[in-house]
Amino acid sequence: MEFIAKKDDLLGQLALVQGIVERKTTMPILSHLLLVADKEGLQLVATDLEVGFRTRCEASISQPGEVTVPARKIFDVVRSLPGGEIQFRRSGDHDLGIVCEQTKFTLRGLPASDFPSLPETALKDPVQLPAARLREMIARVIFAVTVDDPVYSLNGALFSVEGKTLTLVATDGHRLAYASCELEIKPLKKGIRQVVHRKTLAELLKLLADLDDEDQISCGEVDNHILFRVDRAVLTSRSLEKSFPAYEKVLPDFDDHQIGLDRELLAAALKRVSLLSSERSRAVRFDLTRDRLEITSNS
Repeated sequence: MEFIAKKDDLLGQLALVQGIVERKTTMPILSHLLLVADKEGLQLVATDLEVGFRTRCEASISQPGEVTVPARKIFDVVRSLPGGEIQFRRSGDHDLGIVCEQTKFTLRGLPASDFPSLPETALKDPVQLPAARLREMIARVIFAVTVDDPVYSLNGALFSVEGKTLTLVATDGHRLAYASCELEIKPLKKGIRQVVHRKTLAELLKLLADLDDEDQISCGEVDNHILFRVDRAVLTSRSLEKSFPAYEKVLPDFDDHQIGLDRELLAAALKRVSLLSSERSRAVRFDLTRDRLEITSNS
């Protein structure tokens, strides 16, 4: 295995996988990155068994092959090198030599055959999602995903595409965040309904940050995974085997009860009052009259 890649191109892709790999794990291979050199260039693969990530980097391939290397170490090494082209060559079974100008590194990897396999990335009927709208919706619900409550921890949000409607819902048992939009697509015959891992949403948000507002991404289901294709990157997430609460039963009917509030005044008041709210629920009380809102809290 031997290839040449430009520092800036490779460093950007290496940065993307850092949030996927596990640094503290009983399976050392999960802290590694799989590098695959083939006729299409260089492929980078990372997984924690729940979330998987593939991306590509332009590279000149002299000899195809594959190798695993510690994800954090190769990122730090590439970042420390001067700009320009970097040469990579596998030596022995698991070592990767890195040369740039007068600097040389050797990283010790693990057998590529031990790296977990990821689901196929081909989608039969992908759904096209607007990048800007999806980015906004994830940002609006991800805060409500709980990760540290042993009783109510879903560790994910509901991701649903029914007909032409995209819906994201998250709850921690005390609060519920809901966002939906109409898609410019043909109504789906078979919808998508998955509880998507919080980590998947966070990594997807990073990928969407670099896209223009008019860009689209592809989404679909493969086996028991949900897949998102963003430009040259593919993010996969294993379905969480948990039923999502019947959130529809607690959504209020806004038709008869609507109020208008100054956003900045409300945010400032909430920030002050929440200083004395419960650390667990962070709850505050709203008392509404015809022309006044009173916000209180106690711990």
